Amino acid sequence: MKIKRPFAPSIINKLDEHLLINNPTIWSTRFHLILYYGGLFLLFLFGLSWLVPNDARNDTNIGVWATIISIISLIGIVFWIIYLLRFNVFKRFGEQKMGDGITTFFLYFLAIGIFVMAPFIPSYVETIRAQKAYKKSKIYEDINRVNTIVCQIEYDSIPHAWDSRIYYLRQTDNTTIPPYMKDEEAVRAGTILDSSEFYNTIKLSDSVVMVEPGVAEIYQCPDYQFLAPYNASEREGLSLLKSQDLYHLVLQNFKKPDTAKLQKELRELLYKYSSNLDAGNYVRYYENENPDNYTARIDKKYGLREMDDSINNILSKQSRWNEYGWEVFLRLFYYITICVALFVFIFRHSTPKTFFLSILAAVILSIITTLILATSGSDSSFIFGILLLYYLLFAGVSLATYSLATRKAITGIAINLFVYSTMFIPLIIVGLYYDIRRQ
Repeated sequence: MKIKRPFAPSIINKLDEHLLINNPTIWSTRFHLILYYGGLFLLFLFGLSWLVPNDARNDTNIGVWATIISIISLIGIVFWIIYLLRFNVFKRFGEQKMGDGITTFFLYFLAIGIFVMAPFIPSYVETIRAQKAYKKSKIYEDINRVNTIVCQIEYDSIPHAWDSRIYYLRQTDNTTIPPYMKDEEAVRAGTILDSSEFYNTIKLSDSVVMVEPGVAEIYQCPDYQFLAPYNASEREGLSLLKSQDLYHLVLQNFKKPDTAKLQKELRELLYKYSSNLDAGNYVRYYENENPDNYTARIDKKYGLREMDDSINNILSKQSRWNEYGWEVFLRLFYYITICVALFVFIFRHSTPKTFFLSILAAVILSIITTLILATSGSDSSFIFGILLLYYLLFAGVSLATYSLATRKAITGIAINLFVYSTMFIPLIIVGLYYDIRRQ
């Protein structure tokens, strides 16, 4: 028997023929074909994502990519299931070896995982390209340099004096102001803080002078961070110059610089991070700004908003797959893949009648449980307890199958629900544990 798969090398055709003759259970999963064709598809996506023009400074269009590829992956899963329906060793009373069920499920999981992984490929490539195009430490250096230059050029038009305010430590536990207090005492009471607020304010202040025990004069530095992208947080040993740092570096002992040279350097930095986006968005932004605000005036004068957005886009793409990003991906990948794999596995090992009755039973049970919870006002511990009770009930009915000569519909439904709900049991137990600890 000769098997010829389209666009497949001879080694794939020989492997296909060998599995069909010697191990029809594994052959029926078509995993070897999914691995080959799916691998080619993933490589094609990687290459296409790398070659398509993609400026790291511009807004990402990864949502469009993910949607289109998700649709393609869904179509691929449908075609794969159609091929699964053509031959079923379990339902044709074929020879089942010990461990074939676990092996089959594992191969289902890996096959579906290839389809689930595909929509994430363009996102990962976008991150790699952004990291190659811009070095993160250089971005932070450029932000600090822009703020320093602006402070030097605009020295005569920005405020230099620090705002100050006196705060008092509350001496009693009384948190309300008595109505008989004098006006001057009421003014003082407006800045009276309890101990935690008082010392936290001191800790976070730019500068503080302790007038006397329990009385602090807090100084607030004017805002000199004209360029401060919100994605440029302090991480990986990188940090931005704060307003008080810029004050001490530039303004405190100011020396008149070479303005023309600084303006040229600033233009080069602005051009480095200028994208090809429509500038009309920034014009509309500036029209809504208060013209008397010095930060808004400087922002509009030099077009810092565009550079701010470009750097935010770059840093967002670079950090998308950091530790938190990988955690999100792995959770999405695992739960989507195992849900679909269990769904396919149950379908392949049940009659159509039992399979759809299982779905109907799950829906009815969900509705009844929701109504009980909605009318009883139960807490989360009760909900977790109900779910565990259902699981034990499914397990008990499933075990009863061993004492029956023929499998009945009710036992088949219980087995399907028991198998499918098993993956949620660790989450339920952990949730119940933390809820008990919280109470």
